[in-house]
Amino acid sequence: MINTEIIPVNHIRDFADLLDPGRDIILCDSNTAEHCVAPLLKEVPQLRYISFEAGEQNKTLKTCEEVYSKLIAFGADRTSRLICVGGGVVCDMGAFIASTYMRGIDFISVPTSLLAMVDAAIGGKCGVDFMDYKNYIGFINNNVHLFLYLGFLSTLPQREWLNGRAEMLKHGLIASKSHYISLLENLKIAENKISLQLITDSIEIKNSFVVNDPYERGERKKLNFGHTIGHAIESAALAEGKALDHGLAVGVGMIAETYLSVLSNNLDKDIANSIYLNLENYNSEAVSQISDFNTLWTFMQKDKKNRNGKLMFTLLNDIGSAKHNCEVEEEQIRRAVEFIANG
Repeated sequence: MINTEIIPVNHIRDFADLLDPGRDIILCDSNTAEHCVAPLLKEVPQLRYISFEAGEQNKTLKTCEEVYSKLIAFGADRTSRLICVGGGVVCDMGAFIASTYMRGIDFISVPTSLLAMVDAAIGGKCGVDFMDYKNYIGFINNNVHLFLYLGFLSTLPQREWLNGRAEMLKHGLIASKSHYISLLENLKIAENKISLQLITDSIEIKNSFVVNDPYERGERKKLNFGHTIGHAIESAALAEGKALDHGLAVGVGMIAETYLSVLSNNLDKDIANSIYLNLENYNSEAVSQISDFNTLWTFMQKDKKNRNGKLMFTLLNDIGSAKHNCEVEEEQIRRAVEFIANG
C-alpha cells in the first residue's frame, strides 16, 4: 500500500525548511539545476547536489553509475536521503538510484513538471531505460514524501504543459468523466495555468489504483491506457538517438488506443471522435516517429504488459470507464497506427 506523504509547499523558503543539509543530497538534471535548485541554494547554500545532463537519452544505467560514484564521494550512507528535484526522468531514475544505493536509502520526490506531479512521482514505479526499451530495469518502491510546489510550474515551456495534461486527461478517460470535463474547461480558460485542486484530483485518481493494486496485477493496469503504442513510439525515437517527450507520445498513443477501443471494445464512434478532437494537439511531433510499423511492432512485442507472448491493452468502454487485459489482433493495431500516421 502506498504510504507517501504529500506535502504542499507555498514558497521556496518553506521547501528549504523541510531539508536537512547534513543528511540530504539533491539529484537534479541540467535544467532543474538552473531553474529550481539554484533558488533553493540561495536559501540553503550548504546543500549538496548532483546534476546530470537533461533528457530521456540519459535515463540509463551508465548515468546511475555516475551518480553512485558521486554519492560515495559525498560520503552518503544509509541515513542519507536523496532529494529528487526534477521531471519524470529525475523522479524515475532518482527513485531507482536511492532504492539500490547501499540496498536502499530514503528518497523524497520534488516534481518540477506537471507530468511528474501527476504521474512519475506517484505510485512507486522507478527505473531506467535499457536497449531503447522504456523503463525496462526497475521495480516498485515508494518515496517517503512528495513535496508539491506549484511555483516550479512557472518555469515550464508550452510543450511541458501538453506533456502533463496528457496523463491528467488519461486519468479522466479511464476513471472520471467529471475530471476529464473539468480539464477541458480549464484548457479553454488558460493553456499554461492549472489549479492545485485539479492536480490533486489527478493524483487521487492515480492513487486509487495504486493503493488497491500496488504491484499492477489487476486494476492498476488501466493506467497504461495510451502507453503500449506510446512507449513503442518513444522507443523508436530513442533507437534513432532522439528523445521524444513522454506526454506527447502518450497523447498520440491514446488516440491510437481510442481507435482500437472502437475496433475491439465497441466504444461508440461519436465518443471516440470527440476524444480525437480533444487530443488533436498530440498528433504532431510524435507521429513523425511512425515511419515503419514493423519497428513499432517489434517494440510492442517486448512491452512489459504483455502476457504469454500476447499484446495486452487497456481500452475504453466510455469516457470515465476502461477495461484492462484486452487482447488485440495485429491487424487491428496496424490499422490504429495507420490512423494516427495519416492524421
